[in-house]
Amino acid sequence: MAANDLVFFEGIVLNEGAYFYSYAEDCDEAKKEHDVKNCFTNIKNRTSDFVKISSTIWKNVNYDGEKQAFCSLLLFSSKAVPSFMQDLDDDYKKKECHIGYVLIIEIENYVIIFSRYANGINEFKNKLKPINGSVLTGAMLRADSLFTQLRLGSMSLNPNALRNRSFESNDLNQSMPLFGLGQSVVKTTRIKQSNADTATITLSTSRVAKFGSSKRNISELCMWADMVITGIKNPVDLSTTMLNNFSRPIKWQDEYVNLKPIYLLVDIHELTNIIAEQQVELIYLQAKDNEEETGDLLNKILAKHCECFDLQEIEAHTQYSCKSFTSLSIKVSKNGIKLDCSGRLNNLFLRYPSGEKVRMTTFINSHKCFYVGFENVKYIYYGAQLHEDSNMKENLDSILSIFEPVKSMGRVNTEKGKIKAGSTSFDEDSVFRVVEDFYIQKQASFLICDDMGNECADHIAICGETLSFIHSKAYGKTSLSASNFQVVIGQAIKNIGNLRNLNVSNKIETWRDKKYGQTEIPICRKGDINEFESEYNKISKSPNGIKEVCLAIDFISLKSLSSAFNKIKNDESFKQKNSVAQMIWLLSAFISACKDADMHCKILCKE
Repeated sequence: MAANDLVFFEGIVLNEGAYFYSYAEDCDEAKKEHDVKNCFTNIKNRTSDFVKISSTIWKNVNYDGEKQAFCSLLLFSSKAVPSFMQDLDDDYKKKECHIGYVLIIEIENYVIIFSRYANGINEFKNKLKPINGSVLTGAMLRADSLFTQLRLGSMSLNPNALRNRSFESNDLNQSMPLFGLGQSVVKTTRIKQSNADTATITLSTSRVAKFGSSKRNISELCMWADMVITGIKNPVDLSTTMLNNFSRPIKWQDEYVNLKPIYLLVDIHELTNIIAEQQVELIYLQAKDNEEETGDLLNKILAKHCECFDLQEIEAHTQYSCKSFTSLSIKVSKNGIKLDCSGRLNNLFLRYPSGEKVRMTTFINSHKCFYVGFENVKYIYYGAQLHEDSNMKENLDSILSIFEPVKSMGRVNTEKGKIKAGSTSFDEDSVFRVVEDFYIQKQASFLICDDMGNECADHIAICGETLSFIHSKAYGKTSLSASNFQVVIGQAIKNIGNLRNLNVSNKIETWRDKKYGQTEIPICRKGDINEFESEYNKISKSPNGIKEVCLAIDFISLKSLSSAFNKIKNDESFKQKNSVAQMIWLLSAFISACKDADMHCKILCKE
């Protein structure tokens, strides 16, 4: 080692924050050293105005007595034009200088990577096996550990579901709400020990960071990494912690051959957060002359928000394309799931400040900003990890609990009936009539038919301290079709947002003395319209007031749905299993959306 390299190697100090990986079992020492050399070369080739400051490969480091590690350090400078100067003429562009580094520590068969401004390091990482996020969490836990922060992703594939949530407390075990956690994926957790040490674990990227620690030299970093590795070998059983309430990580290789992907959701919200943090620019490379067409592409993508795509198999068990967006597909292998693309989508890139360009799908794969759902509804793939709903059977029972069979729904074959100019009520074979009879029997003090084009629901009812918003849909026959649910659930979830900003005074004026269409059916079906606003506000502000979203449908029989759910629980095959799986995702999304909005939910259906 040159004297200059030794000075930097012995003098550099870094925070205790790194990515943890392992080599394949059959990887020998010669290949390990070769891969590190290739990594450093790749970083050099991918870095604008690269200047090497120091380079050390596979130096033997003794630490904590006789323990041994192999350490490699690349220290370099780079220059790049900042993004806010990209459009200036070349004579006016100025470059800013960055000092970057890569430190790779190898202990036994484990690889620990510290890096900054290291473009091109992902190719090296992709050859390694990430340490399971749950194992890393278990490695850091002690008997006195407290969970002080959790960042969660939703297993729901509904595009409008709350995608990411964060909770913080001195002890989340004492204060965190537990409903629906089985369908939540833990993305990041922060753990505090009694000695005031705090560690943050990013489960999807196998990164551990010791919060607020002093900078350490390489020998001390080896000791810290060794401590984490000791925990990895003997992790705490998470079933004894509050993390047992969340989705359970499952080994992908054990289950993937039995799973059929049916949904893909790209998490646009997470993607844009990462794009903003890393200050990368979205560009389109023309296929003909390779010219860059920069523009407001990101906003065009954001206009779609989160998209959930149905998948269709194009190569048996290995490749599935999106039905409505065939240029986007997924590839399935024993190592996991990755996004793939073709056509114009293949020309969409992200450009780093250094000038390095990365294909959009490669960027999404690297940062794991997508979810894949399966025909077996208890599984979802996120963050290079298969997750299982830890409370699937209980979840199905919870879904069934919101259904309320109504005997009179059996006579329904239409939504509103064949109402005429002189009609004074809705036809008996309509969902509207069943809804009105149901709430009048419940002694509703107010019942409003709000089906007027700009409605927040088809009906609004007040019964005691419960304010109900009812959405009706009829298809004239009973089936287990998920598509029948899509319209009514989509409308209900959309209107939840409208309810937050409902101007009741203006609404009342649209109802006052009005009839339904050209009929003689009063919009105010029951109650004094002049007293509605005060009663509405009273319930809305009451600590015991209840707001609920109610779906009234004629196409589901509770008996048939219960039978289908039992078959799902017992993993039995049946003709409509795929449709029922989709239905479960839709219903779970509906329940979650209501819970997140602090509203109850109910579905009136056939017996």
